[in-house]
Amino acid sequence: MLHATCYTLRSTRYMLDATCYTLHTTRYMLHTERYMLDATFYTLLATRYVLHATCCTLHATRYRLHATRYLLHTTCYTLHATRCTFHTLGYKTLHCHATCFIHWAILQEAEGFRFIFSEDEFFGRRCSDFAFAANEKKTKAINHMVSRAFPSQRITRRVSASSSWEP
Repeated sequence: MLHATCYTLRSTRYMLDATCYTLHTTRYMLHTERYMLDATFYTLLATRYVLHATCCTLHATRYRLHATRYLLHTTCYTLHATRCTFHTLGYKTLHCHATCFIHWAILQEAEGFRFIFSEDEFFGRRCSDFAFAANEKKTKAINHMVSRAFPSQRITRRVSASSSWEP
């Protein structure tokens, strides 16, 4: 009877050991699962940071492209403004020349002359060369018109009413 009790106690002890080992195994498996979940979480976190870095790089590239675009726009606007300035200066000069030419042509027709010049021939002349007239009244009008059109240019030839001069 004593032997039977000993074997029963031993059997109970082995059963308890087996239960303990099963519990340990379960505990280690749960730890393993936790570590695997942790590893997955940190992998996802790393992926998130890589995506953030990529987004930041793309944003920086986008802003650099915007800056380049704005710089090109500024350059184009500056060039356009320069071109418009030159056009304005050119139009002012052409307007003065055209005014002289029209007045000169009117005076020529009034005198019965009709001179036809090509554009190059006309614009190659100095405006003061057109300052002539057949009488004192026309002379004053032409000289006044030329000095108004070109205030910085000295008129080198003034014509009196008695002189006759043709270009």
